[in-house]
Amino acid sequence: MDTGAQLAAAIARARESGGSLVIGGMGSKSSISPAVSGDLLVTTEMSGIVHYDPAELVITAQAGTPLRDLRLALHQHDQTLLCDPPRFRGSGTVGGAVAAGLSGPGRPWHGAVRDAVLGVRLLNGRAETLTFGGQVMKNVAGYDVSRLVAGAWGALGVILEVSLRVAPRWQAEQTVGFGMAAPEAVQFCRDIARRYLPISGTWWADDRLYLRLSGSNAAVQSAVDELGGVIALDSSSWGELWDELRDHAHAFFKPRWEQPESPNIKLWRIVVPASAPVPQAGPGRLALEWGGGLRWWWHDDADEVHSYAREHRGWAWALGEPIALDAAQRKLMSNIKAAFDPDGVLHSPLHLTGGSDED
Repeated sequence: MDTGAQLAAAIARARESGGSLVIGGMGSKSSISPAVSGDLLVTTEMSGIVHYDPAELVITAQAGTPLRDLRLALHQHDQTLLCDPPRFRGSGTVGGAVAAGLSGPGRPWHGAVRDAVLGVRLLNGRAETLTFGGQVMKNVAGYDVSRLVAGAWGALGVILEVSLRVAPRWQAEQTVGFGMAAPEAVQFCRDIARRYLPISGTWWADDRLYLRLSGSNAAVQSAVDELGGVIALDSSSWGELWDELRDHAHAFFKPRWEQPESPNIKLWRIVVPASAPVPQAGPGRLALEWGGGLRWWWHDDADEVHSYAREHRGWAWALGEPIALDAAQRKLMSNIKAAFDPDGVLHSPLHLTGGSDED
């Protein structure tokens, strides 16, 4: 019996017995997602690249394929996955990257994981194998169901296989730095966003703004000359900074406060319009990415954080806690899940039940 058939049989048994299952790969996201009850359904045995045609800019891989293997295959043809999903602790799988839907520092300029998904094959909560999308750029008439899977954290089914859009790697990269406070950094990023510069990442922390520039040699050099600033990192270390930020290996993401002082402190991931005012935070407790659109905030008052996010038309999630949705999102996602997994066999970190309309 192949792995897909074994997974289907496990789902069928759980559905019949009223049990629950939790989808798992390498466990790379265990530090950011809450513990979910249920028997573990492991996907790592489904590994390998099914199809890759560099000329078509599409790669298809089984869900358990390590991200490092995918990256190596792409780099051999000078191509890359622009959304650059995190590889927490250096690991992670293709299926886990799509299920979590988390993207790297270049997300506003290069697109999200969802934008890269062309097609998926998955097992739903009825143990049925479903296929959505395909392996070409234009393959969907009507609503693209395959992209619903991205960011669903396994709530809709077990990903078996996924096709992703890839792109040529850029010729050059450079990182420049500027000294400025958070409000000035956000305004600076908004100003330069109108200038069509090859920006592929921003990071602000501790009154220091870093800009990553990626593109042709000429475009990167022209942008460096136009922006000024300081060449912040040499060519041997700039990549390490952005890899650390993507994978949460940077020092900012590690708690530096004694628990007796802040027993309830958590790292909050807040997505708001870049124009939103920057919150007041103590030294070392705030960082900004995506030109100000993604804000990391170490805070011990959940009500204050959620209030800030709602006031500025945003969304907040404390890493390690259930992924809360507002009432409208929860209703929509619950209805979709009912169609894919009517018996609730597949458990997910998404908080799809309970709460009030004020969440």
